[in-house]
Amino acid sequence: MKEIIIKPRAEFSLNAKHPWIYSGAIVGQKGVRSGDLVQIKNKKKEILGEGIFANRELIGTRVFSFGKETFLANYKESLKQAFLKRKALIPITNSFRIIHGEADGFPGITIDYNAGHLRIQYYSKSLYKIARLISFQLPKHCKNLSLNLSSISLVVPRRNSGNMQRNSRILKGNSEDIVEIFYRSIRYKISPELQKSGIYNDVRNLRSFILDHPELIKGKKVLNLFSNNGLLSKCFEVSQAKTVLSLEDSLECIKVHESNLNQSSIQKVQRLDIFQNLEIFLQDKKENFGVIVIDPPSLTSKESDKDKARKIYQSLFRTSIPYLVKNGILILASCSNRIFSEDFERIAREVFKEKQMQFKLITKLKEELDHPQIESFPEGNYLKVHIYTRVS
Repeated sequence: MKEIIIKPRAEFSLNAKHPWIYSGAIVGQKGVRSGDLVQIKNKKKEILGEGIFANRELIGTRVFSFGKETFLANYKESLKQAFLKRKALIPITNSFRIIHGEADGFPGITIDYNAGHLRIQYYSKSLYKIARLISFQLPKHCKNLSLNLSSISLVVPRRNSGNMQRNSRILKGNSEDIVEIFYRSIRYKISPELQKSGIYNDVRNLRSFILDHPELIKGKKVLNLFSNNGLLSKCFEVSQAKTVLSLEDSLECIKVHESNLNQSSIQKVQRLDIFQNLEIFLQDKKENFGVIVIDPPSLTSKESDKDKARKIYQSLFRTSIPYLVKNGILILASCSNRIFSEDFERIAREVFKEKQMQFKLITKLKEELDHPQIESFPEGNYLKVHIYTRVS
């Protein structure tokens, strides 16, 4: 097997089981090509683990096994355990994540299951062989858990001019543009191959909170900012909200949302560039709400984005909270992985103080079963959902 040599500082990180080795920490890589499975060694030539080498990328190697364990000897068991950990979700939904990248021992790879359709995403071209290898094991594990399997697709995201594009390839079966998933008593149509109109199961915790606490929602007007495909808005409707106004900029998402309305008299969907036009929209509407949800897309693709992201969160909070009634519910969510929970809470409290409004924190929601977090990979702790009530 080919090998790479890493610097002492990277060895310390590896011993702590961090699954990334940055390219600048690699000092020896003779004859290694992108996508090669390599042994990771220190300058003393001691074996520290195995990983997939990526040429000309910030993350130079993703670590798939530590110490003298080998990836090929253990990946089947790791995959089996990942499936078993999701078993508890099967009675309540047919839409969940089976592999959550680094937290499940498969860095840079996710696998989502939606009503029989498996979608493997790999976030570096170097991971293609590993993703393909994993794909051969999936039918067996689906069968073991009595999961219907209609198709397997392989997807590599590509960033182009700031936007994420996806190149999809069907490996097994036939894909469908629209499938119907269920979550508890709710049935909802989504597009499994299109991420924005697919489903974000990391916020299932928020959907559960809304369905489990109808007393906080019943009879209230809801403003759902960045409503995506509208499943969260449907949960508000089920919990007997008076009205639900969903604002979203993506036509793709709005199309899916509208296809699920079923002549609802409670929900209204409107297209809006929220970042640019929210203040004018709310001023013109002159309406207050009993529940406001603020859940923008990720604002931090790199470390230098953090200050800009904080300012955007501040602006969204400042603009929205004056339209929340007393005793109303404020739901703040962030999927920006470089804004940690304490920082996110600090941003909110600074705006509360600036606006001379008092809020009480009701809860911070925990991560979902299929989106686990591990201590050795703090970068994976990206999702924050903080729920407040307005006191005065």
